[in-house]
Amino acid sequence: MTKVDLFNRAAQIRKNKKDKMIAERRGIKKISLEDLAIEEDTKEAIKPYTSNIAPKLVAIIPLNDHCNPEELKNHLARELSGEDQEEMKIDGTTEQLKAYLVESGGNLGVKKQRLMFHVCKRDIYSVLDITKIADICLFAFSCKEAQADKVRDNPDEFANAIDEVGYQILNVLRVQGIPPSIGILQHIEQIHQKKRNQIKKLFHRYFVSEFSDEYKFHVIDGSTKGLLDSSYKNLIRMLTGTFARSKLFWKENRSYMIASEYNESNGALQVEGYIRDNYLSCNRLAHITGYGDFKISQIIATTDPYPTKMHKEKKKKADSEMNTDEEVKEVILQQYNQEKADADNVENEIDPFGAEQTWPTNEELSKKNNLLHEEYKDIDMNEEPGEMPTNLDANFKKPEVADDIEKLADQFKKMEIQVVDGENRSQPDFDEEDDDDLSFEDYETQINKTSLKHEKFTNLEKREKDEMDFPDEVDTPLDQPARERFEKYRSVNNIRTCNWDPFETLPPEYAKIWRFENFAQVKKLAIEQTEKEGLPIDGTYVKLILEPCDQKSKSSVELLKDVREKQNLIISTMMPHERKIIVSHFKIKRNEEDKNVIPSKSVLEFHVGFRRFITRPIFSDDYLHTNKAKFYRYLPHDTQVMASAFMPVCFPNSQVIVFRKGEGRSQEIEMDYDSHDPVLVANGTVIDPDPLKIILKRIVLTGYPIKCKRKRAIIRYMFFNKYDIQYFMPVELYTKFGLRGKIKNSLGTHGLMKCYFTDGINPGDTVCMPLFKRIYPPYFPETWTVNA
Repeated sequence: MTKVDLFNRAAQIRKNKKDKMIAERRGIKKISLEDLAIEEDTKEAIKPYTSNIAPKLVAIIPLNDHCNPEELKNHLARELSGEDQEEMKIDGTTEQLKAYLVESGGNLGVKKQRLMFHVCKRDIYSVLDITKIADICLFAFSCKEAQADKVRDNPDEFANAIDEVGYQILNVLRVQGIPPSIGILQHIEQIHQKKRNQIKKLFHRYFVSEFSDEYKFHVIDGSTKGLLDSSYKNLIRMLTGTFARSKLFWKENRSYMIASEYNESNGALQVEGYIRDNYLSCNRLAHITGYGDFKISQIIATTDPYPTKMHKEKKKKADSEMNTDEEVKEVILQQYNQEKADADNVENEIDPFGAEQTWPTNEELSKKNNLLHEEYKDIDMNEEPGEMPTNLDANFKKPEVADDIEKLADQFKKMEIQVVDGENRSQPDFDEEDDDDLSFEDYETQINKTSLKHEKFTNLEKREKDEMDFPDEVDTPLDQPARERFEKYRSVNNIRTCNWDPFETLPPEYAKIWRFENFAQVKKLAIEQTEKEGLPIDGTYVKLILEPCDQKSKSSVELLKDVREKQNLIISTMMPHERKIIVSHFKIKRNEEDKNVIPSKSVLEFHVGFRRFITRPIFSDDYLHTNKAKFYRYLPHDTQVMASAFMPVCFPNSQVIVFRKGEGRSQEIEMDYDSHDPVLVANGTVIDPDPLKIILKRIVLTGYPIKCKRKRAIIRYMFFNKYDIQYFMPVELYTKFGLRGKIKNSLGTHGLMKCYFTDGINPGDTVCMPLFKRIYPPYFPETWTVNA
C-alpha cells in the first residue's frame, strides 16, 4: 500500500467516525432487521419504533447543603413548558419523570430533543444509581455562605464550596465514572456587586480542580428577572449541545431504563419508561439495582406520554386529555419463551454419584477372568492343600510379609511430610563434623531447672500479634501435637513453580458452582447472542412485565414498599450466564482515605456495573504466569491485590467498587443496610473467574537457638516432643538473617533439636519453618439471596 493509499484510508476512517457521531446526535439510525435472530412477527411489530430517540436524563447533584436543586429543576421546567408545573405523584410517594420538549436543538443539526430532570438526594446510593444511567450531570454550587471578605486569605475555610458529603460523593463518582458534566453556581445575587467576579473565579477554580477544564461552568444570576431567564436559556442551550463522548464498558451490550411509573398487577411488577440501547429481549433476564433478578414476561410498546412530533400547544392539550379515561394504545412486541430464554438457576445441580467409581463392564470382567485363567492354567488343582505346587521354580522363596510391612511403615514415617517442588533443588552445604560438641547431656541440668511448659506460657503466650517477629508467625500449641494441629499444611520451596493438584481436597461447595473451559470464548458468544436477539427499540416508551426468578426474590408488593421509600428504580438487562455462581476474582487497590483494618472474610459490598452484592472475599497476592497466589490476612494499603469470592458471573474489565457499611460490619452481616453510611474501601476491575486458582495460606513456626557452634545449633520452642520433630524433619528451615538449614535429629523428649545451616548462626537469630495450605473463599449464600 502506497503512501497516498494510507493517507486516503486514514481520511476515510475519520470521515466515517464523524458521520457516525453526527448521525447519533441527530438521532439518525441505520438498523438492519434482517441480521437479527428474532421472529418475523416481532420484526413487523417493532418497525414503527426503530427510529425513536430517548430523552436526555439530567441528574442534578448538590455539592453542599445550601444548594437548592428543586428551584433549579422548577425553573428549567418552567422555561421549557412555559408555565409552572408541579411534578405528578404515583400513589402519593414517588415523583413521575416528565420529558420536556426542546424546540431548537442548537449544535450539529439537532432539531428536537427532550430533557428529563432528576434531583438526587445527598446520599451515596442515590447518586450512584442515577449516574449509572444519566446522560448529563449538573453539579450545583451555592455561594450563599461564602464569606467574600475572607476568601482571599483562606478559600478552603471561608468559601464553603463543597462540604464533606460533597467530597465523598465526588470520590465515589470518580471511581464509577462521571457522565458529561456542567457546573452551576447559585445565589450569586446575594454577594456584593464588587465581589461577584472574585467569587465566580473562585468557584470556577473549584470546579476545574475537581473535574477538568473541558466541562463548562455556568452562573445563574437572579439579580433581575431578565438575567434569570437569560441564564436558564443559556443553560438549556448547553444541555442540548452536550453529548457523551464514550460509553463506559459495563454499560455496553445492555439496555437500561429508569422507571417513570410502576405498579403491581396479578403478582407481577409492571414498570414503564424509556428504554436505552438495542439489547432488550424476553430471552434475557432483567436486573433491578438493589432488588435482584427478574424474568421479562412481556415487552409492550405503549403510547409515549411526551412525543417529539407534537407541538407545544397540542402537547398541553394532550396532557390534559391523558388524565381522562382515554384508552392508551399498547402493542405486544415480544413474550417470554422458556425454551429460548436464559436459564435462571443460580447453583449447579449436584450429581450425588459424581465421585463414585463406575462398576466394571462385562467386557472388563471377561478380560480379567481370561488373564487369571492364563496365569493359573499350569497349576494342578487336585494337589493336597498346604503343599507347594511341583511345577514352580525350585528357587522360589516364600515372602516374609511381616518384615516387608515393617519396612514400608518405616519408609512412610519418613515420608509423612513431602516437599512439594517441581525443581530438583541442590541441598545446601551442611557441615556435619564435630557432632559430639553439641550433646544433650551438657544442657539437661539447665533445662530441667525451668519447665519448658512454664517457659512457653510465661514468654510466648503473652505476645500480641503485633509483637511477633513475622506477620505469618504462629505459636505451636501445648495441648495438641503439632503434627495433628498442622496436618493440613505442607512445605513448599517455591510458590510459583511448585506442583499442586488443583482438584485435590476441594470443598463440597465446589460441586454447586459452575466452571467454564474457555471463559473468553463464553464472553464473546454471550455478546454476540445479546446483539442478535436484542430488539432495536432504543428510545421507545415501553411497559415491562417482570416476574421474580425464584421464591427467595422479593415479591412485587414487598418491592414496591421499598421503592417508594428510595424512589429510584433502575432496570437493566443481563447477558447470558450472568446469574450463575462461580469463584470470581477482582483486582483492587485500597482507598488511601480509609485507615481501618479490613481482614479477609469481612462482610463487604461489591458494586459491579448495575449490580451490587454483599459478600465475604479473601485477599491474596496474584502472581503472574501461574495459577497460584499467596493469601493476605488483611487488605494492604500500599499494593494492588486480588479479591476472591463466590459470586455470580461478572465479565472482565468491568469496574468494581468496594464498600463497607460504617462501623461494626466487619464480621456480621446486618439486614438493615440503610442504618450505616457506606464507606469506600477499594476499587478496581474484574478479571477472569477461575475456580481452580490455588490460594495458599502461609504460616511460620519459629524457634530460638540456645547453643551455637559454627554451622550447628540446638533449637528450642519450635516443638515440644520428639515425635513432632521427626514428623517435620524433611522440611527446610531458614533464619531471619538469611541462612538455610535442616533438622538433623531430636535431643531428648522436650522438643530440643539439632540443626545444621549453610553458615555460622548467630545466637540472636530466629529459626523459621514455613508451611502452606490451600484455602478457599467462604461459601456465603447471602451474596445472591440478600439484595444490597
